[in-house]
Amino acid sequence: MPYVKTSVRTTRSGTVRYLQLAHNEWDAEAQRSRTRVLYNFGREDELDKDAARLSRSSKRSSTALTPSPPPSAAAWKAPWPPGPA
Repeated sequence: MPYVKTSVRTTRSGTVRYLQLAHNEWDAEAQRSRTRVLYNFGREDELDKDAARLSRSSKRSSTALTPSPPPSAAAWKAPWPPGPA
């Protein structure tokens, strides 16, 4: 499920926060999860507030956008009698 990831960097002029839309994926080779960045929103202080609201709503609606699993093989019906090949 996607989430908003916050990264904090300290600069000479102070602290800067960056926002990213991220998703965790399992890395079977390393036997651990890895973070995959889906979208980089940029600096929080320069971010359009409507875009941030959109990312929060995408988190809520991601379950509605998740595809359903494919039907089982038994659910598929072959035409009978079979037609010419």
